[in-house]
Amino acid sequence: TVRFVNLTSGTRFFPITPARAYDSRQEGYAVRGVLERLQSRVISVADGHSANGTVTNAGVVPAGATAVQINLTVANPTAENFLAVAPGDATSTETSAINFQTGTLQLANSLAIAIDAERRIKVFCGDQTGSTHFIVDVTGYFM
Repeated sequence: TVRFVNLTSGTRFFPITPARAYDSRQEGYAVRGVLERLQSRVISVADGHSANGTVTNAGVVPAGATAVQINLTVANPTAENFLAVAPGDATSTETSAINFQTGTLQLANSLAIAIDAERRIKVFCGDQTGSTHFIVDVTGYFM
């Protein structure tokens, strides 16, 4: 299911100093490691983290936010595939957020995405052969 953020007259964008929400390469996160083909992972975008995954900026995306602006980065993919992003409570999505191929070291894309009530997104890995590490940096939120 594809969801769109309804930017009604009361919705505003709040840019922030970029904050690392998640890095699958770092040991400080409860769930980490490569995202394999056809897997998904729920990621909190509520807090900013240090390089090793420790929370350094709690509430960087405040409760009540409806969407976030993120940079989604793939790191060291194994082969061709794509990542898709949806709110954390989504069961699927029909859109690709970033496509990657063999030989790519890192590749990033910026996008706005709705979040669930718990300030989470879900990252899906596509149905092709590749898997990848990924990074989520928050650059702003909508409220």
